[in-house]
Amino acid sequence: MGRLRWASAILATGLLLINVPAAWAAPDPATCALQFLASGQASDGSVGGAPGVTADYVFGAAAAGFDPTILEKSGGSTAFDYLEAGIGGSLTNASLVAKEALAAIDAKLDPTAFGGHDLLTALDATFDSTTHAYGDGQTYTQSLAILALVAAADAGHPLPAGAVTELIAAQDTDGSWDFQGVKDAVGGGDTNSTAIALEALVAAGTPTSDASITSALAYLHAQQLSDGGFPYSAAFGSPFSDPDSDANVIQGLVAAGENPSAPSWTKSGHTALTNLLTFQSKANGGFTFPGNPGPDAFTTSQVPAGLAKVPFPGSTTWTAGAALPAAVCAAVATPRPTGATPPATAAAAPLGQTPADGGLLPVLLMLSLAALGASLRLWSRRLSR
Repeated sequence: MGRLRWASAILATGLLLINVPAAWAAPDPATCALQFLASGQASDGSVGGAPGVTADYVFGAAAAGFDPTILEKSGGSTAFDYLEAGIGGSLTNASLVAKEALAAIDAKLDPTAFGGHDLLTALDATFDSTTHAYGDGQTYTQSLAILALVAAADAGHPLPAGAVTELIAAQDTDGSWDFQGVKDAVGGGDTNSTAIALEALVAAGTPTSDASITSALAYLHAQQLSDGGFPYSAAFGSPFSDPDSDANVIQGLVAAGENPSAPSWTKSGHTALTNLLTFQSKANGGFTFPGNPGPDAFTTSQVPAGLAKVPFPGSTTWTAGAALPAAVCAAVATPRPTGATPPATAAAAPLGQTPADGGLLPVLLMLSLAALGASLRLWSRRLSR
């Protein structure tokens, strides 16, 4: 009988070893990314040293099913301790107020009593009844404000219909939105602004059959690259996909009722989701922006919600007390597709072309345009984060 038990145990072990999938030993990619962010959380509760990045950490944790109210460094403050402590000096910043209100709502906290402040009243105060714009009126600001008020569903703080009309009016002719929130502004639209505008319009009740939605989807279709990913903008040099743009577009597509993994959103066998995973570090689960030496919190913070396919205004279906595992996992790395477009910042002269035959000036011009594009992208993102 004892031999039978041993034989059964050995057989069961063998079967387990045979049937274990390759990713069995590691948590899912979203958890790995969150663990990377947690590993860099400061004692004051912040991530990336910024409220916007910390709020994105909250959104990602909630989207992945973890309790966002208990995100803390061992012996330190929670993410919400940090957010509540700093909001007092930012109540006139509509984008930040809206983003923190969304974080509070996702955590099932009261946005009208957040750190001793009423975020919804503060957001109302930034609304211009003439222009129907919140704060600076830029696309991210307007969209986040709409999303926050829709998510709050507070009768005392209704969403003005004019705010939605204003966002639609800012849509560019090609179906995109630019970060400025100005129709057909110089430089054109970008995928990130288009995605957040899609999420805001759908949340506010705009039908997915509306021209504003269908033309935005057509724009995104035109932007998708052969590696399945999305660039921030094709306005500067050769476009290249990046993890934040992939994550943002995935959220926008899901909000609009699209399946990011459907054949219609597949290029050469690749999707935005498969492309997104190629930017994840095998060593620590963080995500690297093309051209950077390694993962960072700013890039990684937007990714978990995209991986979870949860658009704004976010998720409140997380489990109370569900803590993020403490260890930093080794993610299952996905190789970049063969022949994938390299970062524009890594552009080189065409094969066989040298400075002697006139190749240097075009290369320098391309590098300058790429650097300008990257700077504009980073600047526009930081304004809202």
